[in-house]
Amino acid sequence: MKILSLITSLIGIFILGSLILIMKPIEVENLEDIEVLADNTKVVIEGKISEERTLYEGTKMLKIKDIEAICECNGKYNDKNVRIKGIIDEYDHKKQILVMEIETLN
Repeated sequence: MKILSLITSLIGIFILGSLILIMKPIEVENLEDIEVLADNTKVVIEGKISEERTLYEGTKMLKIKDIEAICECNGKYNDKNVRIKGIIDEYDHKKQILVMEIETLN
């Protein structure tokens, strides 16, 4: 009986993990779009970085279309067109995107 429960649990975990990996991110265009979405929702946004600040060693805040994206990255992205994939998070009552992947478009 314990083995059957273990196998059932492992199959359930595998199915949930697979669903999370294959879900397509939601495209957002502006701050209002992410305000209505729940935390931990996968999103993608494209546009020009208007502001880049170093928060602390290895972590930057990139501003794209008035949305703050927090990135653990080393490159310089100011005034570049990028595509950001990430998840929505809330910090200090403000929605922001935690960057999982960033791609320079030009």
